[in-house]
Amino acid sequence: MAQVTKEAGIQLVLVRCKNRKYAETPDHEPESMKRYTQDLARYLQERRVHFLDYVHVPDIKPGHFAGGDHLNEDGRQAWTDLMIEDLTALLAGQRAPRELTNFATSRPAE
Repeated sequence: MAQVTKEAGIQLVLVRCKNRKYAETPDHEPESMKRYTQDLARYLQERRVHFLDYVHVPDIKPGHFAGGDHLNEDGRQAWTDLMIEDLTALLAGQRAPRELTNFATSRPAE
C-alpha cells in the first residue's frame, strides 16, 4: 500500500484504534505487541507514511463503548473530535497532536 499510494501521489495515513480492552486496562499490552508496533512505526517512517496510534490516547474511555468494541454516541463524538483535530493538523503540514506517531516532520514522537 505504501508504494502504490506513493506512486499515485497519495499521502497514506495508517490509524491504530483503541478497543474496549485497551480502554479498560491500558497497561495490558503484551511486550510482543509493543515491539511489533515499534517495528511498524519504523517501517512506516522509512516510507513517509503517517501513523496515528490512538491505543494509548486517554480521550477514548471505557464509557465510550457500546457492545463489544463498537463506540456509543459519546464515543463516536469523541473519536470524531480526535480525527478532526489530527487530520486538520496533518493537512496543514503539522505534526499531529498528543502522543501520536507522525512522520510528516522531522520532530520525533514524544
